[in-house]
Amino acid sequence: MKRSIKILLFSIIYLFLVSHVHANAEELFNRGKTNYRIVLSSNASKTEETAANELATYLKQISGTTFEITGTPGERNIYVGYDSANKVFKRLTAYKNDDDGFMVMTIGSDIVIFGGKERGTMYGVYRFLETLFGVEWYTPTFTKVPKLTTYSFKKIEFSEHPKIFYRYTDFYCVNDDAWLAHNLMNNKYRKSTPNTNKYGIQRCLWSQHTMKILLPSKSNFDKHPEYFALYKGKRIKDGQLCLSNPKVIDILTKEILKVIENHPEFDIYDVSQNDNNYFCQCENCKAVEAKYGGKSGLILWAVNQVANEVKKSFPDKYITTLAYKLTRSAPVGIAPADNVVIRLCDIECCFAHSLSADNSSRNTSFIKDLKDWSRIAKHIFIWDYAENWRGFMTPYPNINALGSNIQTFMKYKVMGVFEGGQNLSYGSDFEELKSWLIGKLLWNPYQNTEFLARQFIKDYYGSSSQEILQYYNLYNSLVKPDVHIGCRLKNESEFYNDDFVKKAYPIMERAEKAASDSVILERVKKVKLQVLASEYALHPQNFYKSGKWLEFKTLVLKYNAYIKLGVGPEKFIPEFESVVKKRNGI
Repeated sequence: MKRSIKILLFSIIYLFLVSHVHANAEELFNRGKTNYRIVLSSNASKTEETAANELATYLKQISGTTFEITGTPGERNIYVGYDSANKVFKRLTAYKNDDDGFMVMTIGSDIVIFGGKERGTMYGVYRFLETLFGVEWYTPTFTKVPKLTTYSFKKIEFSEHPKIFYRYTDFYCVNDDAWLAHNLMNNKYRKSTPNTNKYGIQRCLWSQHTMKILLPSKSNFDKHPEYFALYKGKRIKDGQLCLSNPKVIDILTKEILKVIENHPEFDIYDVSQNDNNYFCQCENCKAVEAKYGGKSGLILWAVNQVANEVKKSFPDKYITTLAYKLTRSAPVGIAPADNVVIRLCDIECCFAHSLSADNSSRNTSFIKDLKDWSRIAKHIFIWDYAENWRGFMTPYPNINALGSNIQTFMKYKVMGVFEGGQNLSYGSDFEELKSWLIGKLLWNPYQNTEFLARQFIKDYYGSSSQEILQYYNLYNSLVKPDVHIGCRLKNESEFYNDDFVKKAYPIMERAEKAASDSVILERVKKVKLQVLASEYALHPQNFYKSGKWLEFKTLVLKYNAYIKLGVGPEKFIPEFESVVKKRNGI
């Protein structure tokens, strides 16, 4: 009897609690209807307008419900932007305009989303859609939008703030402002005008090796060879500049000032060394190097002079320069000017293993340079290499090191990270997966990379996801403790082996058979391109004779896929076919 009474009392209490919860839950939408409206201030920024419009668009796709956008609050509201909400609640703390952080919370029955006016509010809307409804912007052509009939909530409260201010990757497959913004990236080396920049993408004019643009040898060398490097006793056209020459500094300064005047919409302008190791060996340049600890000292000494002049006319603009190859090590006795951004490049590193866990000299030496620069530079960007520039299509399993490396960069308080991808064509290995992961990890590098990768594979490859996951595991197994891979790993490297190819083909065949439609099949074939490219690299003659060359060639032409930097299909296909035919008497 007592047991029955206890059960009865428990049931009554449970029902009361459940009914109480539901009574206090707010219904955002139900079968195409809503009592909510989106409230946007007349003072909203362009990106806040974008945020409100896209919030309405995606809620419509999710629920089939139309959400009105208005400046007037109603009975139930979703406030987008600080200005719209603070008129009502009066107690909100505003973010700085350029702060990418945001707050999402409920106040009574209302939802409030606000952050920095340039991008923060917009990012808050995107994370609201992702966190509450599972929206994912996997590629520019594939967005996962779950369908729901009804949705209720009780309390919502979360805020986020990225530790890395500038975040960007440039894989060809994601060269799209909307995709970059949806994935919380905010930087791009492209030209644009502010009036069309509805996603708040910060622009850097040019990205690297710009001294040859500011002072080109083609139009200056014959008249002024003294502007250019003295190398092995001769002035040369295609080397560095003679930076100890005051006239060279004057020209660089005047030219970059013209650029800023003509393109004021950019935040950052580049004045950086040319892409070669032919530094000037004149006595004056060597004296500056000796004074400041090497070639990085010479570069910084010159760039600081340019930056100081820029600051007089444009105090809010930055000049960026490279710490690259021979200038990677920090100088001594000189520090970057306040408006100089050092872009430290890790081109020599191993990208299969994380910087923090790998004791090879190629990684430990970079960590030392990063530490040294962090002691003297207020602004450091990292140029991280996320692609194999000597083998675009072949496997390059660097995914598991990405998150850990970004954590390492954060440890030294870098302000920006650029993950350099294959930006010439489609066809790079797992380019969609890598791009999406990079967006996630640049925002929060402490996420579980393996979990994210599996999520992407499941959603993107659909009915073939189990097979692609098997291949992905095989792909990652290429990484060995004693095998290091740089960003210039040759196709014929022993890193690719017959055992890998032998195991990969059956997996890809099963993946093709499992494809539920032509879209999934095309995605699978793009992964198969990695396997075909591996066999092509290992055994080109047999590859041609086996007939697989035709499949490979078809896919390469479809994606206009480059096999490596500077070598597209229009070059390597006829060259390869010509050589093979001659050798086989065809």
